[in-house]
Amino acid sequence: MRREQGTFVAAIGETTVSLRIYGDALDHDEISRLLGCPPSSVIVKGHVRPRGYVELSNMWMLTRDCHAPGDLQAKIRDLLDSVSNEPSVWVDLKTRFGLDMFAGLFMTGWDEGFDLDPATLAELGNKGVKLGICIYGPSGDEGA
Repeated sequence: MRREQGTFVAAIGETTVSLRIYGDALDHDEISRLLGCPPSSVIVKGHVRPRGYVELSNMWMLTRDCHAPGDLQAKIRDLLDSVSNEPSVWVDLKTRFGLDMFAGLFMTGWDEGFDLDPATLAELGNKGVKLGICIYGPSGDEGA
């Protein structure tokens, strides 16, 4: 646990993050070239998933897998440090495609939290990357 503003907050148990770039005209190879790294996975528009869902857009994803400890800040920094930091690349990407950073937080207790430093938040904003967070509560009834 860490002390934060007069209360004790446990760190998130596990986290995963993905930088996602999406759009109908997206070319996976071009994105890899612009960012200077290959994707962890790609989605192709029109692909039909096993349950019948049809992908509506192309997507390029770079992911940091889910594992403990759940240091969201470190995973986002690691991911951002692995792609181009050239401003013109990000201006180009954000004018042509949708950009987001998906974060999945998997709690092991009912009172866990995290923080992101101002530099990381500013870098996401300057690149035009919105941050989406999905929080998964612990199993059981610890918070009841």
